[in-house]
Amino acid sequence: MSDAKRLKALLSIIEKIQAGKHVQNRTLQTHLTVEEYEEYLSERKQQKSLRVDIKDKPAEVVNIVVATFEVLNHFFIFRP
Repeated sequence: MSDAKRLKALLSIIEKIQAGKHVQNRTLQTHLTVEEYEEYLSERKQQKSLRVDIKDKPAEVVNIVVATFEVLNHFFIFRP
């Protein structure tokens, strides 16, 4: 594939992604080099991991808030 055709295909893929449309993995594999596709997979894996981490944090925050409330509540109830 010529550089001009590859560039055109990559620009089309970028437009689809920016428009929120789905781009199939096989399309990415076709137009990216092996190194670029491996980098994409690595970045995708990292994003999934970050999303899991973000998903878990609200529960931790809620637990901290509840614990803080319980301590303050105990302090004010049993305050001399």
